[in-house]
Amino acid sequence: MRRETIRKLLRNYKNVVFTKKAEIRCVQRGIDKKLVEDNVLNPRPLIYVIDEGQPTPYEHKYKLGFRLSNARTLIVRITINKRIKIITSYIILNKVQKGLWLRWTK
Repeated sequence: MRRETIRKLLRNYKNVVFTKKAEIRCVQRGIDKKLVEDNVLNPRPLIYVIDEGQPTPYEHKYKLGFRLSNARTLIVRITINKRIKIITSYIILNKVQKGLWLRWTK
């Protein structure tokens, strides 16, 4: 899906539900849940969207990348059906991400 389409879709939702695993990972990785929630509900800094398929007929799974700064990107995996469910989130350095993208595009 295109980035603008996902932005419009995410803006229609009012709340986000974290899975138990996502809550634990946020604490372990030092990521504020409010940061994840704000970025998903207001996706201005959204830089890329990867469609990860449809696990069930009523769900869509996406991997979203949000620019936090020039050096860091927040990666969030979500499923969307009647609500947005956060599966996991982590922060990656842009240097590392650039190296991975170069490897994947070859």
